[in-house]
Amino acid sequence: MNSRHKKLVLLGASTGGPGLIEEIFHKLTSVQGTLIIAQHMDRLSLESFAARLDRISSIKVVCAKEQKTQLQEGIVYVLHDTSRLIERDGTLFIEKEPQKGFYHPTIDELFGSAAYLHREWEISAYILSGIGDDGVKGLQKLRSKRPAAKIVAQDEASSKVYGMPRCAKDAGVCDKVLSINEIAEDIKKELL
Repeated sequence: MNSRHKKLVLLGASTGGPGLIEEIFHKLTSVQGTLIIAQHMDRLSLESFAARLDRISSIKVVCAKEQKTQLQEGIVYVLHDTSRLIERDGTLFIEKEPQKGFYHPTIDELFGSAAYLHREWEISAYILSGIGDDGVKGLQKLRSKRPAAKIVAQDEASSKVYGMPRCAKDAGVCDKVLSINEIAEDIKKELL
């Protein structure tokens, strides 16, 4: 992936996430950059979820199932497994990692790995509805290594379960706390 803008948007969600992500997709008409989704779900359901997003949107959505997937601008990737981002010669890849902890795929791994990408990548990370605290450690690493990265948590009123976003907010790593409608608009602006 060689992009002039090098925009990378990361989205982590758990309970209530699929419907909320669909709300976001109803507002997206194009992607200038790359969007990667880590949604807690079993593998078979993740394939179906990616296919559904692809059907309801004009944007190409794929399930990243290979051991290593080279990213292309303008495509949305739904993680099939716990994965990390790696960069080789300016090209970005999703690479499978062993399962870590209880959550599948692990949001912490996705967010944390983005902290080590080349500085030319403009990174935005969004943590949506979900039980537990997956994503917080990854966001802390991202904030520590990449202070310019944008970190947004969903607000309580629009969350189905206010666990993960609350933990991120309480950890003090968020730039903003937004409703799902505001997040959809924010992602749309990021990917223009």
